[in-house]
Amino acid sequence: MNTAHNATNTLPIVAYAFDGNEIRTVFFDSDPWFIAKDVAEALGYTDTDQAIRKHCKAAITSPVESTGQVRHMRIIPERDVYRLIFNSRLQSAERFEEWVVAEVLPSIRKRGMFIMGQQKIRTELLDALAENIREKALPALREFDRLTEHDHWLAYKKPDKYKSLCQLAIDRIALDFDLPRSVMEAIALTGLTAITEQRMEVA
Repeated sequence: MNTAHNATNTLPIVAYAFDGNEIRTVFFDSDPWFIAKDVAEALGYTDTDQAIRKHCKAAITSPVESTGQVRHMRIIPERDVYRLIFNSRLQSAERFEEWVVAEVLPSIRKRGMFIMGQQKIRTELLDALAENIREKALPALREFDRLTEHDHWLAYKKPDKYKSLCQLAIDRIALDFDLPRSVMEAIALTGLTAITEQRMEVA
């Protein structure tokens, strides 16, 4: 049964990639949730709406922030992801389950705890975090350049695909380097000037 989530704040998306499929996730109500359509498509369901209605018992509709826009999407908790996995006919379904359990869920929980833990930060801690970000900025920028160096031609021929690949790279590097996603995005767009021209705000 689908119900609407009426929270005033939108949920920021973190995207992962599985066999060329984008799997978007959110951290909602202290738990990892998934964009239902992404999971259904990756598991080979041709009619994703029907699959979600049939197999997902806890799906809700929630406002989420994607590529700078707020959209209402159906999201599902971990248990519904497993329901879709168990009913999939793809041979890759088992590997998808292993990927979710071993990589995606730990990543989402780590990011969620980081977000929840930065509500109130003392001034001195804020300064220490800013210094930590400055130290990580150059290695993170180099890693972004490495991941996207072969994709620059897409910026002219397929700008939407290029933007999507860049967003995936930003998400991955932000997690690997333990950087706020907004900071990593600014570094990717403007280079080190993103952290040298003004005081970093990480709260």
